[in-house]
Amino acid sequence: MLESKYLKASYENVQKLMELPMMKDFETWHLQDFLTQSKIRKYKDGEEIIKEGAKDRCSTFFLRDKSELSRQERNWQSSDGMVIFSGK
Repeated sequence: MLESKYLKASYENVQKLMELPMMKDFETWHLQDFLTQSKIRKYKDGEEIIKEGAKDRCSTFFLRDKSELSRQERNWQSSDGMVIFSGK
């Protein structure tokens, strides 16, 4: 897993977030605050993101590529794979 430093609340980054349907209704200052508490994590094929039952203080957003989500005997496919984690 590769993890970035905390993101900058630049105009370009805010604009990228506003392109996401779930973020378009937020005010600019909310998105700027969100960005300064966010990191990007990139995972290799087959790399585990989080174990079932584990706790994480972060919110996860899948932005690109593909991921497989497995839970006990069920498997789900997601259309995304880059993850933004928010939380310090």
